[in-house]
Amino acid sequence: MLRYIAILWDATDPHAGRRAVEMGTKFSSLSNRWRRVFSAPGLMVFADLSMAPYALIYMLPAEAGVILGRLFPAPPLGSADAGTALINEAAALSMVETSGAHLIRKYWGAYVGFMTNADGSHSFAIRDCSGKIPCYRTSFHGVHVCCADLSDLQQSGLVALTPNWRYLAAFIYVSRLQVRECAFNEVTELLAGDCFEIRHARVRQFSAWDPAAICSSGWMSDYADARLAMRATAQYCVDSWALCFRSIAVRASGGLDSSIVLGCLTKSRIRPKITCIN
Repeated sequence: MLRYIAILWDATDPHAGRRAVEMGTKFSSLSNRWRRVFSAPGLMVFADLSMAPYALIYMLPAEAGVILGRLFPAPPLGSADAGTALINEAAALSMVETSGAHLIRKYWGAYVGFMTNADGSHSFAIRDCSGKIPCYRTSFHGVHVCCADLSDLQQSGLVALTPNWRYLAAFIYVSRLQVRECAFNEVTELLAGDCFEIRHARVRQFSAWDPAAICSSGWMSDYADARLAMRATAQYCVDSWALCFRSIAVRASGGLDSSIVLGCLTKSRIRPKITCIN
């Protein structure tokens, strides 16, 4: 699993800035596996990618932030060419200005992103809509910490975690519960597609990914065109992920989803080694 620790704060608050630096020093001393991958006013990010071979570190131009995981450009309808995401300065600044909306619209993959503006008065964390990489958040004394594994937060000793019995009772009853509360009172989860934003000391968490907006745009009235576009998009997505691995195991259940994935893999120009598991 990709592990990271991101510290966000309003850089115009000197007290929060001092506390953030102290936290960064504390996390750095916990283990030599942590690598500081980004540091700027309002944002500091540490990462450990040793257990996530697919993951990359995308340093954004203009010191706008960093994206961890795997990122691909969103294809135009009908495109079947897989490629690696390239982000120029204009795109990076647009991501910051739109609080991640530009990232959601123009790119896809499995990632968490952390971005900030030039003076550190506006910073945010964003989790992609697949939800592949976890993102949990806790806050204290004007500083906000995001991580993928709560044990990393607990080992720091910076916050005492207490059980959220109300959530645990609901989870036992409905294990597929999808809410921002989690098993600890002091922690909030960023759900798939969520963004947590700090803007001049004001904080909010909201859904940056809007499936309703996607469905209402790019309407295709011709069935044959829609079928070809869906086929091309599915092939593009499978090709993109196939680029990340030399061999791929497919859990072939005999159902529709795994059959589509396997069919696209057999037609992929990437030609990975495929093993089917039933």
